[in-house]
Amino acid sequence: MVLEGFVKGRNNNFNLLRMVAAFSILIFHSFSLPYQETQKFFSFHIGDIDDFFVHIFFVTSGFLVTASLLHRQSLADFLWARALRIFPALFFMLVLSVILIGLFFSTLSFRDYFTNTDVYYYFVKCLTLFSGVVYHLPGAFSENPTTAINGSLWTLPYEVKLYALLASGWVALKIISPLKNEKLFKVFISIIYISLALYLLVSIVLVEEYSEGKVVRFMFFAGSFFWVFRSHIIMRTSIFILLVLLFSLSAYFNMTVFKITYLASLPYIVLYLAYIPNGIVRKYNGLGDYSYGVYIYAFVIQQAIIAVTPNINGSTLVMYSSVVTLFIAIISWHFVEKKALGYKRTFIVKEV
Repeated sequence: MVLEGFVKGRNNNFNLLRMVAAFSILIFHSFSLPYQETQKFFSFHIGDIDDFFVHIFFVTSGFLVTASLLHRQSLADFLWARALRIFPALFFMLVLSVILIGLFFSTLSFRDYFTNTDVYYYFVKCLTLFSGVVYHLPGAFSENPTTAINGSLWTLPYEVKLYALLASGWVALKIISPLKNEKLFKVFISIIYISLALYLLVSIVLVEEYSEGKVVRFMFFAGSFFWVFRSHIIMRTSIFILLVLLFSLSAYFNMTVFKITYLASLPYIVLYLAYIPNGIVRKYNGLGDYSYGVYIYAFVIQQAIIAVTPNINGSTLVMYSSVVTLFIAIISWHFVEKKALGYKRTFIVKEV
């Protein structure tokens, strides 16, 4: 059966998959943040181990965001929907980080902290995203192994820029040729996807290094590619098992082969897991989509816990930060994110 046969409706495993990825990042940060070499306590052949789970986010994002854009057929509706998903929780998290956590864990006095322009620069820069993010607040976490407030935010500028690129391409092609917009959009996605694949292939084979930014872009457009060609992509358990075996065994064979296999197989593996397993795993959809909250709150909460208990070990940090992060993520979903998403109906006619 082709992928198109699975994409109707919302009964899938995307929420669960993203939640597993978000909590996995929390776990691996718990074993890296208490140490001097942040993010290096665990390593992975394609980058740091948490990058693997970030790549899962970008594959699912590319797939679902492309679907949203093509279903809505409206730039304004698309951008409004994306803004409601990203910025309300981000704003809430930044207020928590700056006013409560940043101030409490800063070496500066109340007056010096709030008269320091870097505080406001941090808030505005991280809220707007397009020009990147800032990682430090004045005096905050100065005794921690790393002084970053929220290292996880590095992915969000890539995310919003990829939304903009996707939307810009769609609008430009619609202006150029309204009747052939769908076909030209497939060509547009294919060119970007293949170009990024070739760049990474050359980098892996000849240079043996590459930009993580290029990898997340590739994963996003891999997801986008899978959506626009969903009627041609066969979903079979045998293919999934073969790719998992190749992905696993290549790590013991050759690092160049492993990296190429990883990039080629991960998008298919992610989308297979998103649609094929069913039964009890689908029950998770009744809980809520807490993954974004877990992702954006975990790092700053872990930093606060480390500041309070400097000698904390990774296992204990996993336990403490999981409880606090999940609690705040649940509040964020039910009282911020879900309510914000309800405003889509105010302006949007076509729903995905």
